[in-house]
Amino acid sequence: MNTKPYYLKSFITYDGLPIKSGGAHSLGKITVNGAYNSTVAFLDKHTDCSCPNEVELTIYQSPDGTYNVNQLKKKARKRFGLFPKKGMGYLNDKKINYWQWSIKISRIDSVLDFVNENNIEAEQGLGPIEVSFLWIFKFKSMVTGRIYSDQEKIPQLDIRRKNSQIYLKLSNQKTMSAWFAFPFSDFIPELEHLITDLQVDLPFQFSNSSWKRWVLSKNNNWISRKVDRRDFNGKF
Repeated sequence: MNTKPYYLKSFITYDGLPIKSGGAHSLGKITVNGAYNSTVAFLDKHTDCSCPNEVELTIYQSPDGTYNVNQLKKKARKRFGLFPKKGMGYLNDKKINYWQWSIKISRIDSVLDFVNENNIEAEQGLGPIEVSFLWIFKFKSMVTGRIYSDQEKIPQLDIRRKNSQIYLKLSNQKTMSAWFAFPFSDFIPELEHLITDLQVDLPFQFSNSSWKRWVLSKNNNWISRKVDRRDFNGKF
């Protein structure tokens, strides 16, 4: 019995911008709550998921001692529990520690308040306090509410990226990484209309150069080719 899963032979993706490279779309000067609420509104309107799959609070150590991280940790432990996950990374080319709490869905309002009340202005790329959200979903028609067919037939190309997902990071800077996978072989009118509808409610502007068309080769390898949306002027 053949149990090999059936996949589409070609599909379109938007990778904007790659999480693995640390890139993401900047959401500008929008507030923490504004960024979260606009993302939830987009997901509720265009996908089958508005509830995040993961919510994490992260506190970063100051690489140059600008702020007292112990005071921030104490406040977070008092509100969200005593046993955060500890990690190590680099910030401003210096090795630092960071601490992460997994936040329950019921505490989202509380963790947003915590970031707003306790974050500190510091000249660094991360934190000092950050809340992040991961949503994994399938797209649906905003007209009929039905899930677009064949999305389950899109192969998962990277274990870290489900089809499809948004990763939202909220701190002094607000950024969004997006991996969108569409079950269309090319930019047919149905996909064009979907992209146009998504853009109306997305908190960022699509990048013309972040689109790819994936094709299954004769050797069963997935081969991608970048597709610049500017090549489709007059169609969109």
